[in-house]
Amino acid sequence: MTASPTTKASFSIVNFLAKLLSVLVHPLFIPMYFFAWVCVAFPTEFTSVLENAFIRKGMVLFANVCFFPGIAIFLLWRLQFIGSLQMHTQKERIVPYIIVMFFYWWMYYLSRSFTDEPLVFRMFYFGNFVCISIALVCNSFFKISMHTMGVGGLVAAMVFTCIHYNTLMGGYLLLAVLAAGLLGTVRLWLHAHTAKEIYIGYIVSIVSQCAAAWYIL
Repeated sequence: MTASPTTKASFSIVNFLAKLLSVLVHPLFIPMYFFAWVCVAFPTEFTSVLENAFIRKGMVLFANVCFFPGIAIFLLWRLQFIGSLQMHTQKERIVPYIIVMFFYWWMYYLSRSFTDEPLVFRMFYFGNFVCISIALVCNSFFKISMHTMGVGGLVAAMVFTCIHYNTLMGGYLLLAVLAAGLLGTVRLWLHAHTAKEIYIGYIVSIVSQCAAAWYIL
């Protein structure tokens, strides 16, 4: 039975929105979302930071966890070391994992000397470093959803940040949880991962941030 034009158009719209969400909540962008949330939710943490220094902090973060890893992965694709930017196979993910892992370790290393920024940033960097290290090991056996690793880590980091400041921001947390669940659903809809790969992404990221919170905070 042939699908009607209306049905095809509906599926096209849903697929477009699913792909758009996958791009907007790409793992490389997650650190910027966490940075922005901390700045909005806890502005008093930056009262001693000059505006220029504050902007530099954002630029350093963007360069090290978004721009440089993104450029490196793009070059891997153009040089045909990986077949696509989506990295469908486990083999294609090995070098990108190592690249991103290095940059998170570098940000964690730098953050140890940053006395004018919240401690939760250090926790977040270290948690992501641990998460990607685990994902690299697991990659030898099966794929893990990088998208759910990203949003799972974001939700866990937000929870531990609220605990650290002894406050409850239910609205922000609810929004983050809903976004994380929606993203997992979207990745399943696009057939990018199996349910197992989706759930393991959540679990690995949450456990990693738990370990980072225990170690750092």
